[in-house]
Amino acid sequence: MVYTTVRQSPMYHQMTLEEFLFGKDSQAHLINSNVSNTRTYVSEQVSQRILAKVSIKSMVLALKEFNRAAEVVRQQPRVTLYNTFYQPKRDKGMKSVFDAFFKSQNRYVECDAKAVCRVISEGLKPLLRQHPTQTHEDLFSEAESYILSKLSQSGFDVSKIDMNACIKAGFRRIDAPNYSLKIILANLKDLLEGKCGALYHTSAFAYIKDRSTLKAMKRHQKNESKWFLKLDFSNFFGSTTLPFVMNMLSMVFPFCEIVKSKAGREELEKALELGFLNGVLPQGTPLSPMLTNVMMIPIDYHVTKTLRNFNNQAYVYTRYSDDSIISSKYSFNPSDVERVFISILNDFNAPFSINTQKTRYGSSSGSNWNLGTMLNKDNNITVGFRTKRGMKAALHSYALDKKNGNPWELPRVQRLAGRISYYKMVEEPTINKMIDHVCKSVNMNIPEMIKSDLRLAD
Repeated sequence: MVYTTVRQSPMYHQMTLEEFLFGKDSQAHLINSNVSNTRTYVSEQVSQRILAKVSIKSMVLALKEFNRAAEVVRQQPRVTLYNTFYQPKRDKGMKSVFDAFFKSQNRYVECDAKAVCRVISEGLKPLLRQHPTQTHEDLFSEAESYILSKLSQSGFDVSKIDMNACIKAGFRRIDAPNYSLKIILANLKDLLEGKCGALYHTSAFAYIKDRSTLKAMKRHQKNESKWFLKLDFSNFFGSTTLPFVMNMLSMVFPFCEIVKSKAGREELEKALELGFLNGVLPQGTPLSPMLTNVMMIPIDYHVTKTLRNFNNQAYVYTRYSDDSIISSKYSFNPSDVERVFISILNDFNAPFSINTQKTRYGSSSGSNWNLGTMLNKDNNITVGFRTKRGMKAALHSYALDKKNGNPWELPRVQRLAGRISYYKMVEEPTINKMIDHVCKSVNMNIPEMIKSDLRLAD
């Protein structure tokens, strides 16, 4: 089977005869330009009409030229081309480990798991950010020792906690390529998207131009969904191997045509191999997200097709990297949908699986958080009142610290500016109103102050 993905054509309002004959404007109105939406077709083979529009030979030549230019970097030991560190996740991951740990104690513990998690996370940040690949194991052991010492000081029996699980739950490993490899991989990404015309399934929303977490949630909002199932792939990047990627690309146009020739397969595999570390896709390169989106086209296609009318019910499916959300207007059995996923993953021999510990099912009447936003019972997308309350406090703190001669450091200002930008994207009128209220209460123009701080850093 061959999966061909094309850009979806724009949608126009279908004019009535009266509108056409007597309306002021006889031109059809554009409803949705669909600049990023795509449509995937499945066929036994690529039609000659489609093949006539592309030059597979020129794609192979471009890959060959890329490999020639990348030869100097390829000769270097791969491990020396990366800087590995751990990036703190949100409190939830590590908090769940500490919650379980505290419950395992033989005595009653008066302790705020979230507070302990925050203290330990803050202490680990400077250690794990300075984490060269060559001393990876040494610093990992040092991080374990740091956590053990903090817990031991509080009188905990540390023998009952899985330190490995604690690190994995609280931090995400990032393998960042050095400058030379990063440029090479960015060029390969541009080649695959530009010269080869790689596109992505319409249900994929991560790391794609004109798609975002907000647009993913708008799909569910448009359906007026009330019930949601969240599924998470376990070790998505760390399980993805080059043989699996090559196998999936052999079903996706135009790569399925490139690999038909021995030369084409060798050049494509040689080029892609540069993007792998220790046999798997690392998190932190410009190529990894793009490759996962392309390789997932067949899986995304079959999940979408199966759930379009499953058990006499229509579902909406979106995927943001390893997070999949399935929703419906009506309640459903999450186990049935989960089995659909598992079956399709098995059909393609996927090396990753569903992390059942992170599976969540609920309705918009409850705590329905997905991709950092909430689709509430009124079918409105919001960042939540607690988030807005925290933002309001942060704005007050920033303004008063500035007023009292204690300006924030640049990274902290950048994080505040980023939060404002994201929250505005979700709820602009509400956030603008809140900012205006804080500005009036402190008699200061906070947005201009933030802009000024950011300009001084340039």
